[in-house]
Amino acid sequence: MTPFLEVTAAAGRREERDPPSVVWRLSGGRSPSQISEQLRKGTFMNPHNKLVRTAPFVGTAAESPDEPPWVTASTGDVKIQQKVILRCALTGGRGLPGIAFEDELPSDRGRHDVLLSRGRRPAPPGARAEPRFGDVLLNRQRRAMRMGRLLCQVLGGPAAHDERGWLWLLPETGDEHQEGWPERAVVTAHPPVSLRGAAKAVERCPELAAHCTALRVRDPRPYGVVGDLCGRDLARPAAPFPAVVEKEALVAYEDRTRLPWILASQTVLRLVDCTVVDIHAELAAAGEL
Repeated sequence: MTPFLEVTAAAGRREERDPPSVVWRLSGGRSPSQISEQLRKGTFMNPHNKLVRTAPFVGTAAESPDEPPWVTASTGDVKIQQKVILRCALTGGRGLPGIAFEDELPSDRGRHDVLLSRGRRPAPPGARAEPRFGDVLLNRQRRAMRMGRLLCQVLGGPAAHDERGWLWLLPETGDEHQEGWPERAVVTAHPPVSLRGAAKAVERCPELAAHCTALRVRDPRPYGVVGDLCGRDLARPAAPFPAVVEKEALVAYEDRTRLPWILASQTVLRLVDCTVVDIHAELAAAGEL
């Protein structure tokens, strides 16, 4: 019999929408009751039972609605159909464990053979659409986080890079002064930025510069994905199998038990060899202020 993942749903179901791009803060473990409460409040749990907390996305309602950040979703985006089934169903009951799409294509698989949510297509040019600040186009977020070709989340072009590394803007979490921050404290789904993109974000949202930390990162490394974890929902024995048992779960690539069962929405990187920089000095040196 093909093994499957059994998970008891701990949190209430959330509104059906694309998850926000988030920065996670790793902190100490919590009891099951505390974990359930944090999940209800919109926080998440990593494979090592440590809490990971959301922070605001760079694109906010304070920015101009005409030119939202490149990764920002809009009301005109078109949902791409996808039906999740057991992977073994594609091979008559035999084969690899985990989930698949009924009409799966090679492009539906990512790093470590993870199944990628198809998300939404961007609104066609000229379509009447309003930006949904805080929500991202999943395919663009994943493109921006590809190793070897990191892209700016604001403009979509190459991210800023020099001998100190790539440029990131991370919302403050309160951990910035703790020992080991950020290398041993942060994994992120925020893509990096270009200097021009950072200048545009800071200009349109002045509070951003006051409440963000700018980093130069020499060695960003693939960490995992965030998405819908599927399996058998023990809290609802009559529920279809596979069912979504945890929304917006964070799963590391090294977690080979859960990885086949995640419908990945966003790519997550760990930031290694970081230097904290002054974003205003970076922009001034580049002539972007």
